[in-house]
Amino acid sequence: MSLAKRIQFLFFLSVAKFICSGRIRNPNIRNELQLFPFLFNISFIKETTQNYDHFRVFLKETDQKGLGVFSSRRIPANRTVMYYRLKIFENTYQRVGDGKYSLVVMKRFNNAYVIDDNKVADLYEGSNSQPIARIPFWAYIANEPDVTESPNCVLVLVTIKDWFNVGELLLLKLASIKDIEPGQEITW
Repeated sequence: MSLAKRIQFLFFLSVAKFICSGRIRNPNIRNELQLFPFLFNISFIKETTQNYDHFRVFLKETDQKGLGVFSSRRIPANRTVMYYRLKIFENTYQRVGDGKYSLVVMKRFNNAYVIDDNKVADLYEGSNSQPIARIPFWAYIANEPDVTESPNCVLVLVTIKDWFNVGELLLLKLASIKDIEPGQEITW
């Protein structure tokens, strides 16, 4: 895919994040803690994740935002920080957590990428898989920055296709857009 098409696709992803971040309500929603309690339980994640202590990031509970992901050491710009694995569902699917973990699905149409109104990508039971090269699948836990901060990561599509079918997996990554210091929250 050319650089121009990737940039166009990333623009649509940022629009998709706004559309699906809970700012637009959908009656087809489910509580994430009831549906997938193990995806949001720090103790369970630490116990079941291989090499947890060797990651560049760690999970932490905060009073202000709840569960968050923080840097355990300096992360240079342009590095993969975490992965985000979602499953493609019909748009009538009951979205998890008021749609805040959902992304719209894009399709190629007339040499451009457009939103596929019939599909949505959302969390599923396999969203927190075992890490790849000590990079965890925790991007769904990363928060938006505070109003006084700017994001330190951007969501980048890894699985690039012209068309996605229901049931397929969508892989994205959070990549650092600036240096992230130890103890700093990972935001996008």
